[in-house]
Amino acid sequence: AVASTQSTGDTPGGRSFLEQIGTEAKEKELRRPPQKRVKYEELGIPSPFISDWAAIVSATCGNEKVCGGRDVSVIRNHVQLHNVISLSDDYNSSFVAVSVSCEKRGNLRAGSHLILPEDHITSHDTIGDPVYTAECNNRVIGYVTSGKYCLGSGKGGGLALILVSTYKHIGEGGRLLARNTTSKQFRFVTVSLIR
Repeated sequence: AVASTQSTGDTPGGRSFLEQIGTEAKEKELRRPPQKRVKYEELGIPSPFISDWAAIVSATCGNEKVCGGRDVSVIRNHVQLHNVISLSDDYNSSFVAVSVSCEKRGNLRAGSHLILPEDHITSHDTIGDPVYTAECNNRVIGYVTSGKYCLGSGKGGGLALILVSTYKHIGEGGRLLARNTTSKQFRFVTVSLIR
């Protein structure tokens, strides 16, 4: 599947899977010498070992006048996917599957954070240049569910899930910032809806 339920936790099995991989990732990191561990607090990453979909939904419901509930949900209905832009605000806190492609250098990994770039960043950036953590608001609106480097295009890319409200805002071919959880750098990525 393009974006399996195991990637988001919108089913009991998916939530169990997320807890398992999060525990394994944390145990692996704790086996490393303290001086070689990633300092996630300094990077501003509160949940480095698991993609916290529920936190995104909760933040969205807190910031939107209309919210379709606080449960994690992914839109998979083909009719709805072909009309995402016209969906009611009740769906703003749901997720849709998209492909993401780095505009220049960079490689994406599963769990990479996706955020909306702020106006002062998009107005002066050179396409593909990195943006650093201190310049961003760090409000996560989605996660990469699988990522890799594509030899054909010479760029990193992957599959991701982002909020419906975000896709409505940026549209097809819109830009987001992506950051691997071990990096201070964000990279610009372009977004394409998977129908």
